[in-house]
Amino acid sequence: MITHPIPGEALAHHIAILGKTGSGKSYLAQGIAEHVLERGARLCVIDPVGRWWGLRSSASGKGPGYPIIVFGGNHADVALAETHGIELASIVATSNTPAILDTRLMGVGERTRLFTDFAETLLRKNRDPLTLIVDESHLFAPQGRVADPQSGKMLHAANNLVSLGRGVGLRIILISQRPAKLHKDSLTQVETLIALRLIAPQDRRAVEDWIGEWADPKEGRELLASLPSLPTGTGWIWAPELGILKRAEFPRIKTYDSGRAPTGGEIAGPVLAPIDLPAIQDRLGRIAKDAKANDPKLLKGEVWRLKNTIADLEKKA
Repeated sequence: MITHPIPGEALAHHIAILGKTGSGKSYLAQGIAEHVLERGARLCVIDPVGRWWGLRSSASGKGPGYPIIVFGGNHADVALAETHGIELASIVATSNTPAILDTRLMGVGERTRLFTDFAETLLRKNRDPLTLIVDESHLFAPQGRVADPQSGKMLHAANNLVSLGRGVGLRIILISQRPAKLHKDSLTQVETLIALRLIAPQDRRAVEDWIGEWADPKEGRELLASLPSLPTGTGWIWAPELGILKRAEFPRIKTYDSGRAPTGGEIAGPVLAPIDLPAIQDRLGRIAKDAKANDPKLLKGEVWRLKNTIADLEKKA
């Protein structure tokens, strides 16, 4: 059984993992994902950077990892399109199938629509405990003025997912290298903060804002002072309601580190754990068919077509 320095009671709540590039935040999050999968619990990852497929292979790349299906990206088991959000959320919410939604190859508009539909549907349909990891979460819940109505809808869906998700079993892990750009309505809703190295003053202030919302600022002085100089892979775990405040070094992951920078010595084609792809494709097909049959827009179009057909028949009568 994989152990982890983050207590189990903290993993049952929303978590924010904050740290600059290279601080070890994604590595830490992958270790949490391993812990969740090892326990046979439900997991879904929103991956805009295309690095999470490494969960499918061992650390060396020479053996299998976990049978988690990858939708989209360069290592896709199943292609991912912007129109798939409702169907994929339905699968994630109603099954034990672990999944990665890799949006790395999508444009901003495509990713925005996919996430909005996925978040809204997951919130409606999920009922059992589900760990949802949202990497680069500031892309989905941006702080500041949004550029267009669709982005505003995505922001609303993301904030709702965090604020209302606990009531339907969601344990959301928000990962961000730019805490200042992560919307405060999402960041201040997480009960546990994991802070790794942060250098930019505005990002450290975002951590300070979280402390002011959840904890005694006096207790956070050592944490805030240490943020610029924390070694890679070291961070603070703070869950005030659980009485947890400690500095920890996070263990090595047991699956493939697909997020590390290429060095030229990587093995070609890491061994991936097999998945039951036909079963997933069959379920996707059935859910898509049901969604189409119950889509109000499609039903409205069908009613309009039938009315025109009836009118044509009446004219001929």
